[in-house]
Amino acid sequence: MINTVQQIGGSIGTAVLSSMFASAVASHLEDKAPSPEVIGQATLDGYHIAFWIGAALFAGGAVISALVFRSGPVEVDPDAEPVIAH
Repeated sequence: MINTVQQIGGSIGTAVLSSMFASAVASHLEDKAPSPEVIGQATLDGYHIAFWIGAALFAGGAVISALVFRSGPVEVDPDAEPVIAH
């Protein structure tokens, strides 16, 4: 399950961040004459947008993880019947 979620999350994350990058580059290049300086600046702006979005997603995931994961030892009932894992 973890491997599947990592694969799906990685592919969707790459697609979303690539789309944000392409959108930022396209919006930066609107109504401008293409030149190496303009294209370079548009690419740099696209990377800034994509990396900031990625950083925000990682920070949000860290906050959610900190709130959801329990800390400390798991309480075990000493009178519980032993369970054999298969």
